[in-house]
Amino acid sequence: MKATTQSHISNQSWKSIIFFLKTILVIGMLALLYYQIFNRDNINDLSRAFTSSLNWSNGWLLALTILLLPVNWLLESFKWKTIVSSFSDTSLRESIKVILGGLSFGILTPSRIGEYGGRFYMTEDEDRWKTISATFVGSLSQNIITALLGLAGASYLLYYSQVMTSFIATSIWYVASIAIIIGLLFYYNIGFIQHIVRFLPGKWARLCDTHSNFLSQLNPSILNKILLVSFFRYLIYALQYILMLHFFGISVHFAEAGAAVSLIFLIQSGLPFPPVLDVLARGEIALTIWALYSGNTLGILACTFSIWIINLIIPALIGLIYVIMKEPNS
Repeated sequence: MKATTQSHISNQSWKSIIFFLKTILVIGMLALLYYQIFNRDNINDLSRAFTSSLNWSNGWLLALTILLLPVNWLLESFKWKTIVSSFSDTSLRESIKVILGGLSFGILTPSRIGEYGGRFYMTEDEDRWKTISATFVGSLSQNIITALLGLAGASYLLYYSQVMTSFIATSIWYVASIAIIIGLLFYYNIGFIQHIVRFLPGKWARLCDTHSNFLSQLNPSILNKILLVSFFRYLIYALQYILMLHFFGISVHFAEAGAAVSLIFLIQSGLPFPPVLDVLARGEIALTIWALYSGNTLGILACTFSIWIINLIIPALIGLIYVIMKEPNS
């Protein structure tokens, strides 16, 4: 009877903690929306830029961008399903809930580090600790693709478009090359962590054992599939960006636009901005790169802001609903 009472109290305490964390998440999301959207100094200018661009001749660009939104996150969900397939027979539907729920946490933290906690919470108890390693693998694969294509973009802008100085492009080229080499070596030898764990003290070895066993099961076939999905997701995101550029009247040759977008993604991925500065920082990076092709400052900022709303805010709000609806497990 006493053990049952203690278990009940413990369960109630856990539910109270989860309720508190959900409340903080909702408040944080509302604060983010307020400061990044409704409290922006140039929100009226951005709204006018959007309404003036929306017409019958280019409305399809916006429509296609929005239609690609679920494709983007379905690919990420499929990637998650592939990663966790060795320890969980999760469905694509459940994977979507995990991914979007994790995003609602991640969007409130620098470099979306909160996704680790969000996916941890959205996964069932017996699989939870493995999701930390699974999230890391998915993030690593996406960063490798971002660095690889960012490297290609920097090379194109230097050697073909010649719109970047040699020093800047060369610096980016070397940094990205080193990151790619290290990333690929680690990615395709990730099971080696299991051997490192054996040298840790007993307590830490037991703690890391779950992660190392899971990582050792990721064979090259699975890793290749994960990397391929990351590549296609990257292409979708880049296409959305280019579509919105044309929607706001910024006409850039497709090859140069692709190269510039890949460079923007590379720079964004390497700088851990806090949530309150995320959109501002994205806008400044975009202005720096697109100024090489266009003086349409308002259109560039509107494009960056729109992509942020479509690809991050909308799915994060859906994920927030999933988080709120999920019953806390003891």
